[in-house]
Amino acid sequence: MNCDDVKNDLYFYIKNDIDLPTKKGIEEHIEKCSVCKELLNEFSKTLRVVDKCYVKVPSKNWDYFAEKTMDKIHVKRIYSFLRPTIGFMACVLIFAFSYRYYQLQKLQTITYVPSTEETVSYLVDFDIPELNE
Repeated sequence: MNCDDVKNDLYFYIKNDIDLPTKKGIEEHIEKCSVCKELLNEFSKTLRVVDKCYVKVPSKNWDYFAEKTMDKIHVKRIYSFLRPTIGFMACVLIFAFSYRYYQLQKLQTITYVPSTEETVSYLVDFDIPELNE
């Protein structure tokens, strides 16, 4: 056996849920390989800590609890597209209003161009001899 094989079967070896030839192969490899021996020790410690953790499953209304939990998971998945969509629409609206505001400001900065009648009345007020003839 090599180190990869031992790593793949280490959990089953610790839980004693492995066939005898594989178990002997792992034991032989662990005697020779210090890295796998250290891995076995660390993994055993971790599994002991995990096994000590006790998760209390609610005895009453377990089906109701599981059903409501699954409903919440599926509802979140169904409406998960709304948040990015609303954000995108808000960005589009901000851009549109900003562009419109910019265009209005640009129009206000354009110099005033008088109408033709105003220009004629302005020029008539001057005494220009060439125009009086």
